[in-house]
Amino acid sequence: LPSDSVFRDMFIYPIEKQNDEEKKVLLGKLVRPFILRRKKSEVLTDLPEKIEEISYCDLSEDQKKLYLEVATKTRDTVYQELKDTSKPVSYMHVFAVLMHLKRVCDHPALYLGDAENFRNYHSGKWDLFVELLSEALGSGQKVVVFSQYLDMLAIMESYLKQKGIGYASITGATRNRNEQLIMFRENPACSVFVASLLAAGVGIDLTVASVVIHYDRWWNPAKENQATDRVHRIGQNRGVQVFKLVTKHSIEEHIHDLIEKKTGLLESVLGTEDQIVYLSREELLQVFDRIYTNG
Repeated sequence: LPSDSVFRDMFIYPIEKQNDEEKKVLLGKLVRPFILRRKKSEVLTDLPEKIEEISYCDLSEDQKKLYLEVATKTRDTVYQELKDTSKPVSYMHVFAVLMHLKRVCDHPALYLGDAENFRNYHSGKWDLFVELLSEALGSGQKVVVFSQYLDMLAIMESYLKQKGIGYASITGATRNRNEQLIMFRENPACSVFVASLLAAGVGIDLTVASVVIHYDRWWNPAKENQATDRVHRIGQNRGVQVFKLVTKHSIEEHIHDLIEKKTGLLESVLGTEDQIVYLSREELLQVFDRIYTNG
């Protein structure tokens, strides 16, 4: 492949900005000899269907207030730094802001560090989660829930305890992983598996479940797919329903749109979507512009 600058002019700009089909085909021809890929659908023909759904929710009044507070604080600092092209992108500061906004979208108690008193706050996403969970359990299905935040998992566990719903849990700090897995697989009263995406996203079998809920989205869609595959894999004999929760008019929706665009390009050019999504300065500015114009 050519140098970075030539590659940018020859492929990145024409493909991402102009949707140049000829350049897509050319790049595909250049890289395809070095890629070997077999899709699960091609080799596991007996695997039941997997249905994925983006489930949207709205910010509650509590969340809107906090979201505006975070956005306002950063307009004259991180946002202005990002607009200054003479300086390198401070990804640490940018993503710190984005993570604050993502926490607000999950639950006000998560952002405020008050997980123990989560019932004192209202979250649109939490209401949606409770509704989806209730429907799944009501139909006799076991549910696996992934989140990237330990405090969010703690909120879920507190809720399940209060409701008398049996659950198992794995995070990075869990020592008795096998015990938790056996309990979820073999105990009929254990209906929910609550897990950290990174700690339980690979290497375990959760095929006893048939519903997966991604409470918050990860930057790399391949990580989400790996986590979903703990349920949708050999040994699964039921159709699998996957819900990915996204808050409308928020950072979550903006990032989701960018991820979908980039994974679509990767699929069309490389034949794969299993890549880390890299956000350029221009794309980050688009995200922040949308934050300040419509939330």
